[in-house]
Amino acid sequence: MYNLLRANFYRLRKSKTYKILLFGILAIVLGFTNLYFKEESFLMITSATDGIKKYGFYIGNVSKSSGYIELLRASLGFLFFTCIGILFLVGDTVISPFQNGTIKNTIAYGLSKRKLYLSQLITNIVGGWILAIASIVLSMGVLCAIFTPDRMITVAELKLVLKVMLVVLSSLTAMISVYHMFAAIVKNGAVVTTIGALFMTIGQALIFDTVSASAKQHVPIYMILEICGEPAAVSHVMPFFLNAGIIVAGSTILGCMLYGKQEIK
Repeated sequence: MYNLLRANFYRLRKSKTYKILLFGILAIVLGFTNLYFKEESFLMITSATDGIKKYGFYIGNVSKSSGYIELLRASLGFLFFTCIGILFLVGDTVISPFQNGTIKNTIAYGLSKRKLYLSQLITNIVGGWILAIASIVLSMGVLCAIFTPDRMITVAELKLVLKVMLVVLSSLTAMISVYHMFAAIVKNGAVVTTIGALFMTIGQALIFDTVSASAKQHVPIYMILEICGEPAAVSHVMPFFLNAGIIVAGSTILGCMLYGKQEIK
């Protein structure tokens, strides 16, 4: 397992796809900088409300009077591009070995499919975390440099920022786990990317009103949309952690079972 992880992380570092995703997301963050100077102009992606909570990715809509939490909310909007990028990351990590035949060599060494599945999943989780953290940190840095808040961040605000980051990463982990299971079963990059992107941009909005508030707490994309919509409203983190843990455990167990039964050609 250790050697598998080392090999997968080495491939991740050398992956052209991952480098393109990382620099692409950073370029997008810098490219949207002009929105920060126009208070009336900001980008809303898949925004919605159920009358109680606000969901969606919001980029911009900040000013010199904005506090650190408003700057965080604007930075979280870039997670939309991270979620799309993760689809390509999973496809490159999970599906490419089937297409180029390298998975046969791995199995030939007597390594179990379960360990192969878990090592790929861990690699994707770490890779997704790096993409998310990079986009948020860069955006927050740009915003703080542009607007230069007139006071230091308070302890309460710092705790909230860290709390939101942890919740975001746990929810992303749940999303990556589901994507990973789907990719391992389908083994078609175009299908995984297309279906995932369509659900991210259109599908979740179409069924938004039909999904109950309690059900949304168990769907990774709605968990992320809720956090990004109103990060200041995140007070209880345990429900997010528990739901994410259940999703990761369930999808991982099911994925390992189905992956183990597949015939490697």
